[in-house]
Amino acid sequence: WPGHEKANKNSISISDSVAHSGRYSLKFALKKNDLAVANGKRAEVALKPDQGAKTERWVGFSVFLPDSFTPDPAPEIIQQWHDMPDLSEGGVWRSPPFALYTQNGHWFLAIKSSAKRLTSNKDLVSKDYDLGPCVNSQWTNWVFHIRFSWEDDGLIEVWQNGKLVQTINGPNTYNDKVGNYFKLGIYKWVWMPEKDKGISTTTEREVFYDDVRIGDERATYNDVAP
Repeated sequence: WPGHEKANKNSISISDSVAHSGRYSLKFALKKNDLAVANGKRAEVALKPDQGAKTERWVGFSVFLPDSFTPDPAPEIIQQWHDMPDLSEGGVWRSPPFALYTQNGHWFLAIKSSAKRLTSNKDLVSKDYDLGPCVNSQWTNWVFHIRFSWEDDGLIEVWQNGKLVQTINGPNTYNDKVGNYFKLGIYKWVWMPEKDKGISTTTEREVFYDDVRIGDERATYNDVAP
């Protein structure tokens, strides 16, 4: 993981307390009073951006929410594909086009898109999909098949615990020169003082990940499925 975004040494660690396979998992811990990292409250790892915005990816991983992960009216992202704006041309950072998040004890998928060049958040088309209730102290297996495009040929397929639960056709990213980059971990933007409206009922989060696999257009479901 070339990108590590953490407030302290405890933000990202190897855990032997739970594992989906083998003996270890990757643990992320975030507290509301942690120092901000990259203008947000986050504990995440990241890969480098894809060279082109129109790419096809298969992603599989297992995620474990402990009993302490109680439902919160304020959301947190636990996996995202973030955009890379064309900063040299005046582009600005935006919300990620693809985000798996939790809120009020449910899994959600947020998809944002725009065919315009050099957009900001106000230009984006956004839609959220309810993927059902979270289950604590149990591994949840995810597989995503994503064909990134700001045009009608975009595709997202979502499997949860081996069952196809969502198929989304159409635009699902931004019209940028550079592609998105994969991020794993906790991002809770509502804990930033300027965004904190007193909605959140929690002050700390822990999440565990295992069996992370990423494939390109040559991959299949079986190549990445936990």
